[in-house]
Amino acid sequence: MVSLNGKTALFLAVLFVVQGNFAHETLNCKDELDLWCKREPFKLELPDIDPDAIIKLFPGLFHTEAELMAIEKQEDSFREQHLSFETPDYKEILSLPGDGSMCCVTKQDLFSNATLKNTQGQLQYMVKLIVNGAEQLQYIPHGRCMEGGQCTGRCFQEYRTHPVLVYDLQSNQNPPVKFEYFNIPSYCSCKNVSPK
Repeated sequence: MVSLNGKTALFLAVLFVVQGNFAHETLNCKDELDLWCKREPFKLELPDIDPDAIIKLFPGLFHTEAELMAIEKQEDSFREQHLSFETPDYKEILSLPGDGSMCCVTKQDLFSNATLKNTQGQLQYMVKLIVNGAEQLQYIPHGRCMEGGQCTGRCFQEYRTHPVLVYDLQSNQNPPVKFEYFNIPSYCSCKNVSPK
């Protein structure tokens, strides 16, 4: 777990370079995005790719940890500036847990998964790069429901469809990658239904 500017990004997978191949760690649990699920390592030989070619084809898609911290700082600054224009009580909102919602609180995190199931339920392997010994990853923002809030109905986890660059294990093209779509937890919303 790595703390980034007061927020926590949990890296669900560890990536090792082993003679040009990657060894992944995946999750073994009913919810593969569960923060506390058991991990079991497995190895899969993935196609070799040229990191420089991928970065040239998809600039801005991959980030180092340092770049991510800078992005987080910019987002926090923008949020504070935006709230200061909206209300004089913005500092109180910023001190609240999660996103500060009074109804259903959303906790924002950034993840870099090794694997995810796409919208068709097929397991896909996310592209990760090693450039000059530094890991460069695709980070996916997640918004999860937290305890608390004053929703008079029920809080529901909402999802959004998000594209991610994955290995294309069936392709002969170079580089052997493609975009797939994934349903990612995005935010928590209050619905006017009876509580459980």
